[in-house]
Amino acid sequence: MASRHCPYCGIEYFVSSQLEKSDTLKFSGNRGEIVYCAWSICPKCNKASFALMGEHFDSPIYFSYPPASAMFLPDYIPAAIRQDYLEAVKIVGLSPKASATLARRCLQGMIHDFWDIKEKNLNAEITALKTHIPRMQWEAIDAVRKIGNIGAHMEKDVELMVDVDPGEAEKLLKVIELLFKNWYIAEHENQQLYAEIAQIAEDKENERKSGAVDSNGQ
Repeated sequence: MASRHCPYCGIEYFVSSQLEKSDTLKFSGNRGEIVYCAWSICPKCNKASFALMGEHFDSPIYFSYPPASAMFLPDYIPAAIRQDYLEAVKIVGLSPKASATLARRCLQGMIHDFWDIKEKNLNAEITALKTHIPRMQWEAIDAVRKIGNIGAHMEKDVELMVDVDPGEAEKLLKVIELLFKNWYIAEHENQQLYAEIAQIAEDKENERKSGAVDSNGQ
């Protein structure tokens, strides 16, 4: 039995006929173009995800919502940042330049929220971040800013066209996803572990004190 990860809440569940449905759409054409439509409902959050797959077209057709390539983001990451990321993933093939701009915006939101750094512009904010993170991570972040600037700002020479291809935009999103893991998710997991260890120590201390009282007959 196949399993899926819910793109909304992140749980893994086994697919059944009650949770997944599909249909076939045929188009009138010389080659008998066919589109398969499938949708799945998560048993936990009850939200639906969709996918369209095409055959016999000039170029392959695949569309999913939420995007199948999107990383699941927990809700302790601010909603505005999650939305910018999801939009950047959705349009990476249609408009890489716009996706890069959204990745840049996502990065700035993360610096504001996670590091509480707010300066006159993103360049100044990244400069202020330099002493807080590893050098290679900082260089990658500055590269996201520079590439995202291509879509965010018009060149002085309006005839100059600097483009971003889909592969380049996808790499920017990989950097953003790595920052989600290294910043938000790692911090959340660390805090959870520290709290659990502190609770274990407290429980053991209470157990020790209780045992000491019982051994004294009190």
